[in-house]
Amino acid sequence: MHKIKSPALLLMAILIGGVLTNATAQRRLPPAIEPPSPIQPLSGTYKIDVSANELSAGEVDFSGTTNGWTSYGVTAGEMSGYIFFSMSYSAPTALEFGGEVKQVTGGSWSKLIFIKGVYAGSINGRIISGELVSGTGVVGELVAPMTISLELAGDGGTEAFADSVGSGTFVGVMDYGHKGSNVYGTLSLTY
Repeated sequence: MHKIKSPALLLMAILIGGVLTNATAQRRLPPAIEPPSPIQPLSGTYKIDVSANELSAGEVDFSGTTNGWTSYGVTAGEMSGYIFFSMSYSAPTALEFGGEVKQVTGGSWSKLIFIKGVYAGSINGRIISGELVSGTGVVGELVAPMTISLELAGDGGTEAFADSVGSGTFVGVMDYGHKGSNVYGTLSLTY
């Protein structure tokens, strides 16, 4: 068995081994992705597909109002990235033909924007109003799907979108029986 007699030789062996390992690892790294430049400010109407999941059903207060319902998901189409919704809505009111409606009383939203796979900034705003309308009851143990319609204000953003002001809508479905995401639809934003 050979023993290394000098601490200097041991240190040299560790140093050379580290350099070789680092050089090999660097050859395997993918090339860096750079964001397109310059990033253009928002201008026009954007149609965005939303596929999200409920994070929290919120808290129901003494009046039956739900506060803090939240969802988070991915977006595709003209503005890919991620989206976050948080809202409050009233206790349900029965509809004449069956089912029920809940009035959205407020909330907020934010949208992270990626361009060619690179984070470019975000936009955000308020949920001004809207409705959640359900069908006629319960399917198995799951609540029947609800349609969602929201009116949005675009109040600002970050990075290249810091001065972005606009408006929008979200029209979709909340369906706990749906395979995959349970909140999905189309977000339309105009800036």
